Amino acid sequence: MQDMRKRSKNGREGATRQLTVRVPEEVHEAIRTLSVAIEVSANEIVLRAVRDYLSNEGHRDAVDSFARRAQDRYAVALEKLADL
Repeated sequence: MQDMRKRSKNGREGATRQLTVRVPEEVHEAIRTLSVAIEVSANEIVLRAVRDYLSNEGHRDAVDSFARRAQDRYAVALEKLADL
């Protein structure tokens, strides 16, 4: 991955990282078509999609994972509480 500097819309500079993602040809074409249609870069479309996923599914996956680990770790205590 390569470090890059980019100014955000508010003028502040922030670090960005380059990431190569391989997608099927039809997904690539759909992103390019949408990019032209809404006059937004393909990079911005993919970034929005990833942010949306992370804020929705990613959060849910993290919570589910934490809950599974907590159930395993505190199984004895949870079993005792169930009897109360």
